[in-house]
Amino acid sequence: MQALKPLPSKAKQLLTQYPLLAPITGSLLLVAGGAGIFWLLTRSTFTPGTMPTGANIVPQDALLVLTVSTEPDQWRTLRRFGSPTSQQAFDQTLAGLREQIFTSNGLDYETDIQPWIGSEITIAQLSPQSELAPPEGSIPNAISPQPMVAVLPIRDPLKAKSTFDQPRELPGRKWSERKYKDIQIREAQVQDLSKPLTALQVAVLNNNLLVIANSSRSIEQAIDTFRDSKKSLAATPGYSQALGQVQTERPFFSLYRNIPASITSASVNLDQKLSAANQDWVKQSQGWTTVATLESNGITLRNIAWLKPDSKRKFAVKNTAKILPDRLPAETIAMFSGSDFQQFWADYRQDYFTYPIQPINPEIFSEGIEKSIGMSWEKDFLPWMKGEFALGLVPSPDQQSLSVLLMAQTSNRRAAEAVLKKLDGAMLERKKNKVEAEKLEGLAVTSWSDPATGAKTTHGWLNDNVVFLLLGPSIAKTFIPSPPSPLGQQRPLQAGSTNRPETPVNGHFYTNFERTFSYPKLPAALQWLEPYRPWLDGIQSVGLTAVNQTDRSSSFDIRAILKRGQEPGPLPSFSPSPKPSPKPSPKPSAKP
Repeated sequence: MQALKPLPSKAKQLLTQYPLLAPITGSLLLVAGGAGIFWLLTRSTFTPGTMPTGANIVPQDALLVLTVSTEPDQWRTLRRFGSPTSQQAFDQTLAGLREQIFTSNGLDYETDIQPWIGSEITIAQLSPQSELAPPEGSIPNAISPQPMVAVLPIRDPLKAKSTFDQPRELPGRKWSERKYKDIQIREAQVQDLSKPLTALQVAVLNNNLLVIANSSRSIEQAIDTFRDSKKSLAATPGYSQALGQVQTERPFFSLYRNIPASITSASVNLDQKLSAANQDWVKQSQGWTTVATLESNGITLRNIAWLKPDSKRKFAVKNTAKILPDRLPAETIAMFSGSDFQQFWADYRQDYFTYPIQPINPEIFSEGIEKSIGMSWEKDFLPWMKGEFALGLVPSPDQQSLSVLLMAQTSNRRAAEAVLKKLDGAMLERKKNKVEAEKLEGLAVTSWSDPATGAKTTHGWLNDNVVFLLLGPSIAKTFIPSPPSPLGQQRPLQAGSTNRPETPVNGHFYTNFERTFSYPKLPAALQWLEPYRPWLDGIQSVGLTAVNQTDRSSSFDIRAILKRGQEPGPLPSFSPSPKPSPKPSPKPSAKP
C-alpha cells in the first residue's frame, strides 16, 4: 500500500486554481494505475478453470502467483510488438533477467532448461511474515525480505536429470543436502552474507515438478502444501470458478493476487496498522485473477475479482455507461466513464485504503473542498450526481495544452442548478474570480476567470440532465451542441476498450498513446510521461471495460493495441545501465 509521492509544486498550483480538478485527476490516476478495481465476488454459474502449474503446491496464503508461458513462439510474438526504441528496451530487460536468473547461477537457458521444461512455469511470492516463525526442527536461515517459490514442470525427466545430477559450483555458495518429510532437498547456502547472493533450495516432487525457493522455510511450505493440498492455491474458495470465467485457450500469463493477505502483509511491512473496521472489510475480500492473451495487434487482459463466499459485502449492479462517451470529441486522448458517480465515489471511499496506489485521499479531498469554497462535497454535490459520468482530456486547438472536460448525468436538475449557483457565489466571493454569463456556440453558460492567472472554467447544460464542466482553453466547437465526430464511435476506442462489445458495461477507460506522443513536445500536464517514452512509444492505445456481472462479482477487460515492430533476432548481451557520475549539488533557487 505505497502512496504516491507528493505532488510537485506546479501540480499543487494547478489544483489551487481549479479546486474541482482534484477528483478528476484522482479518477484518472486511479484507473490508469490499474489499482481501483477490487469490486469482487463469485457466482455459481462460472465454469471451473484449468489450474496453472503448481496450483496444488503454492500455499493458499501466497500474496502473488504468476504463471507464464515458456513457449518460444509466444515470446517471439511479444518481442515483435513495439517501436524500435521500445523493442530495444524490452530486449535489454529480458537479457537482464536471463543474466540474473540463469547466467549468474551457472546455467544457460537454451541448453540447460529449455530441452526439458514444460509449457509454463509458476512463480509465487510468499508473505515475508511467513519467514518469521520457521517450524520446529528446520535449519535456521537468513530471513528473506521477499520469499519466493518457483514451480517448473518437467516434460523430459531424463534431460532434467542430466542437468541437475551434478549441481554446478556457485561462487559464494556451498551445496549440501537434507530431507524434509521424506523429500530430498539440495541447498546452495550463502557463505558470505555481506554479498548480494541468493540462497537456493531445490527439490523434485512426484518426478515431474522441480521446485526452487530462496529460503528453507519457503520450500518447506511448498512441501507441506504438496502433502496437504487443502491448504493450496487450488483450494482457494472461488478460485477455480473465477479462473474459468476469464481463461482463454492459449494464455501468455495468468496472475493471482490474494487481496486480504497482500494488504495485511503490506500494512505490517510498512508499519501501517489497519483499523478494526478496515480489517473486517479486507477479510471479506478473496482474490483477483488476470489472464493475458497475445493477439495479432496487441495483448488482452481479462480480469475478475471476487469476495469470500460468506462475505456481507455487496456490489451495486449497474451497467449503463453507454451515452456519455459519445458526447466526447474524437480528439480526446484519455477518457474515463462510469454508470453512477455517486456509487463510484462511495466505493472509492470505502476501498481507498486497500489500493496499492492512492492518488487522492477522499477524506482530505472533502475537507479541502469545504475549506476552499465553503461547500460540502457529500451534502452539496454527491446527492444529485447519481447518473452516468465521463471525464476526458482534450487537446486545445493549438495543440499546446490540454482541457479537462467533465460531464455528469444528474438525477435532480433543480438541486444541481441550486448547487452550481452557490458554487458561482463561492468562486466570486472566496476565490475572487470574475463570474459572468456567456454564450458558447449558442449555448448559455457561466464562466469563472481568475484575474491573477488567467485560468478559466466554464459550466453549462448540454441537455435537460447532462451538465458539463470545462477547465482550460475553450474546446467548445468539439462538443457543443454535440461532437461532429464522437469518441465513442471511433475505431481505436472500439478496438481497444473491450473484448466483449455486446455486453452492457459499468465503465470505460481509454487513452490514445499514439496521438499523445505525436506532439514534438508533450503538453505541460503530461510532461511526467516523458521519461517513460521509450516504453510507451510502442503502444497505440489502451482501453479498459468494466462489467458488474452480479452483486458479488466484477470483471474487466484491458486491451493494449501495440505497434508492429521489427522481426526480433537473438537476445542481445546484457548491458547494465552505467551509473551516473556524481554531480555537484545545484545552487539554491528562489523558484518554487
